Amino acid sequence: MSSQVQASLLRQHLRDLQQMRQEAELFYRDMENKVVANKSTLNTQMKTVESIAFIGQCLIGVGKLVGMGAKSIGLVGKKLAESNAKVLKEVGSQAVGKTRGIGGLIYETENPFVDLALNFDSPNYWAKKITGVNPEVLYSNLLGQIRSAKSNGITKVDAYIKETQAKLRYCESGGDLSKIA
Repeated sequence: MSSQVQASLLRQHLRDLQQMRQEAELFYRDMENKVVANKSTLNTQMKTVESIAFIGQCLIGVGKLVGMGAKSIGLVGKKLAESNAKVLKEVGSQAVGKTRGIGGLIYETENPFVDLALNFDSPNYWAKKITGVNPEVLYSNLLGQIRSAKSNGITKVDAYIKETQAKLRYCESGGDLSKIA
């Protein structure tokens, strides 16, 4: 086979490798974008669950207060004062309780007892503890694996491109590849 034919074949091979590299870039970028989008969706769902739990806990608290108030309707004097004190104590307790994890925030410290105290009424906290899955770590690891695979794959394709370019230069200068091997 002549060096011109070899050069023509190498040019086509080089174009194919370059196209493969572009497609790999797009593929990995698409995978990263999907992971980021899924993480965003999960974060929204977690905040929704926290909000629903918060509202439910507030409604339970209001129900308690209404019940306590209904019991005190017929009371007078000392009994009314005691009932009002109980209601105020309950209101204070609920106010303090609802400041933890407000707005779907999950507090994490290095101390498991502090974590429990801050998040005992958080569904997401318990989901993480029971399953042992931390979505932040999961997504971070997944993105790391995708980026590592991308780097390794693109590096290999780039090496083939360089090798093909060297062979092409050799053929274009009149060299015959069949005589090298």
